[in-house]
Amino acid sequence: SIRTFNGVYTDNERNINSEIVNDIHYIGIPLNLYFNIFDSRNLRFYAWGGGSAEKGLVSRFRIQSNTGDIYYKESVNGLQWSAAAGLGLEFLLGEHLGLYLDPSARYYFDCGQPLSIRTERPFMMNYEVGLRFNL
Repeated sequence: SIRTFNGVYTDNERNINSEIVNDIHYIGIPLNLYFNIFDSRNLRFYAWGGGSAEKGLVSRFRIQSNTGDIYYKESVNGLQWSAAAGLGLEFLLGEHLGLYLDPSARYYFDCGQPLSIRTERPFMMNYEVGLRFNL
């Protein structure tokens, strides 16, 4: 996740009041269960629920300065846990191909993670549209 804010960077030599860009990179494992509510030859309606555990790999900062940008990074402790649920509609275009619509909601739990959109607004709505290959 990326966020931008105004702040003061202080080191031994200077105080810089600047725009600061912070990005955090996560890697995670989702676990979701799907249940077909209606399943016909051309249409599938389903519900799903699950969660994920994500590990923050690094939190990087870029402080914009007139004398050149300053870069700083720090490690991220702990895991970011979340729970999610959604409904989906899939139009089957062939034996192994479908076009799907998948609105959902996700909640990120307070796990002591660095400030980000996940900590400021932990409840998020998502809407996915795409092609799905079924094996």
